[in-house]
Amino acid sequence: MIQLRDGFNGLSENLQLFASWFDLVGSAIKDTAPRLREYSSFQVSLTERVQEGTLLAQVVKELGQVSYDSDNLVLAVEEVATVCEFVNLHFLHKGFWRQENDLSSLQILGPATYLLLSMSRFESTDPSCFLFVHEMTRVALLILLAGLKQAYELAAPEMDLLQSKLYALVTTGSLRDGDFYLLPRLQIWALVTASLFQVPEHQINRYTKEIYKRMLACGFHDGASVLKDSANILWIARLADAAICEVLAFNIDQVQSPPA
Repeated sequence: MIQLRDGFNGLSENLQLFASWFDLVGSAIKDTAPRLREYSSFQVSLTERVQEGTLLAQVVKELGQVSYDSDNLVLAVEEVATVCEFVNLHFLHKGFWRQENDLSSLQILGPATYLLLSMSRFESTDPSCFLFVHEMTRVALLILLAGLKQAYELAAPEMDLLQSKLYALVTTGSLRDGDFYLLPRLQIWALVTASLFQVPEHQINRYTKEIYKRMLACGFHDGASVLKDSANILWIARLADAAICEVLAFNIDQVQSPPA
């Protein structure tokens, strides 16, 4: 239909938005590239990009300085950062995203999701270090957005697939010891983010061990400092259940000091 119409021309803004959104919903289920060439450009006004002087700005700068093509990932991190900031500012407002005919969730989540799904995937079981970090970050960003969709009663059937992908990447990736030092804060953030949602115990145990491997490179000495640092990178307060965070911090500490 789009080919016959030569694009979205002539359709109402809402129809364009719904077409873009349902294309994303279908693509997210299998983590494949969207079929439409672009996401509807009708968006609500979000805040400015990453603020200078923040930990997120430092992480983004380090990501942009690696000797690989990281431009799309930098853009995706910045895009998700605007989503996080918007939600953190508004999630306590009465009726947030649950009012009749409120399409702002589609407008806010769509562009970031589209960008992440449009990126190249990394399928090899023997990744170079940067490709490993790139894919870990891409999948973790999608997990964060999927968790946000679930919180506001939007369909997010992709969560199980994304969690499986991240777990498979972590367990099959053949990183050398030195590779843990490439963007370790970003790697830790990805593992912490995935751990915030309901995942099997064996998966959480592996994530906490992987966090421990990287945390000393960042100068962290306990689970609480790890979570505090991740919260200063990309964080959605609505999704960070206090009990889950406490258990995660405890589990990280247990990796450091296993019972006698």
